[in-house]
Amino acid sequence: MVEWVYDYMQQRYGLKKVADKKFNQVICSTLKNSDRSPRIRLFGRFLELFENLSSKDFKLYVEMQESVFKMVLNFQIQETDEQSFVPINRAIDLFRLQFA
Repeated sequence: MVEWVYDYMQQRYGLKKVADKKFNQVICSTLKNSDRSPRIRLFGRFLELFENLSSKDFKLYVEMQESVFKMVLNFQIQETDEQSFVPINRAIDLFRLQFA
């Protein structure tokens, strides 16, 4: 995933020097703030900054996110939300659908 983030920065900012600076800022911010949020820590794991997660783990994470927000909960979480709460009954239903 680190390659994808780097490529995204290259496409977004165009100039290599600017993109490299922004990429470095993302990495440093992730390292610095990983203890402040589970989402930041997970992002760092996908970037292989901490204990690694495999591409299979990433795929499962994305699939579960899509399932939770579309099929079971029928709403989308805003990217600005620090925490997202899921009713336990709906979460259990999702796991039954996915792993039964």
